[in-house]
Amino acid sequence: MALSMRAKGTVYCRTPGSKEFSSAGYLKATRWLRDEAWYDIHPYSLAVWPHRCADIVRHGNWWFQRSNYTCIALELQVEGETVYESDGRREVLHPGELYVTLPGNDVCFENGPSKFGRQHQLVISGGMVKLLVESLGMTGCRKVVFGRPGELEELRGRFARIAELLAARRREEAAENSQLGYAIILGLAEKYSFSVGTDLPPVLTRAVWAMESDRGCHQSVSRLAADLGTSRATLTRMFRNFLGISPQAYWNKLRMESAIQLVRAGQLSFKEIAEQLGFRNSLYFSTVFHRYTGLTPTAFRVRGLEETAGEMSSSPRH
Repeated sequence: MALSMRAKGTVYCRTPGSKEFSSAGYLKATRWLRDEAWYDIHPYSLAVWPHRCADIVRHGNWWFQRSNYTCIALELQVEGETVYESDGRREVLHPGELYVTLPGNDVCFENGPSKFGRQHQLVISGGMVKLLVESLGMTGCRKVVFGRPGELEELRGRFARIAELLAARRREEAAENSQLGYAIILGLAEKYSFSVGTDLPPVLTRAVWAMESDRGCHQSVSRLAADLGTSRATLTRMFRNFLGISPQAYWNKLRMESAIQLVRAGQLSFKEIAEQLGFRNSLYFSTVFHRYTGLTPTAFRVRGLEETAGEMSSSPRH
């Protein structure tokens, strides 16, 4: 059945612009052997945050559809098979293969010929995931096949460690959970870029990682380049060639996207946000924020509260 015809059955709204649909018998066909979740751990969950890790078994006939998805969903096939359809491509996922659903994607998946499948699922959320996906050029990433020695085992190990962290929910380990999310995304970006012939330089992904860790721009691009063992000119050329933006512009964009998430979260004052992100004072922060978003921080926070109040949260585990 075509993807466009799947909008029948049970409907779940995640946000005003994102919906999920499932077959009538989906919940009956699905069993969660393990399901760990940990939400809203400030400030990590505002950036990149693996918030759910599950071990899922499905039997019989079923289907599930994501429309304008808001997170990154990684589904690693363990047994059986699952059939995915997105952007007119229909693909069968076999054991040891991974399917990637990215922010903004419309994806439908269903039972395969054997009517049995087991998957390890990881869902990564946060205000920076969409920017990471776009800037690293991985918007076309879908099915991933692992061929190099050790790479599948490394991914499984990261999934397992994240499941442990989500189950324990120890605040002092939250940074490790976020870092593992970054590592998985950057690793997939490198693998995807190689598969399509762009081959991201390792120093570029290391630079992106470093910038993610210092969104307040507390060091210069020259110092960052030196720390990475390259020159400012070489680093600038890499950013322009592969990301279409200068290092400083990328860093500034990260800082403003972080500001948006912190303003929306409402846990810090505007003065605290300005200090955390390296602005010289709250007035200057407000000016730059207004220039970037078209709204003052106060107006943006009010609008965010109104949108949150209108969201529906009745979504199934999947």
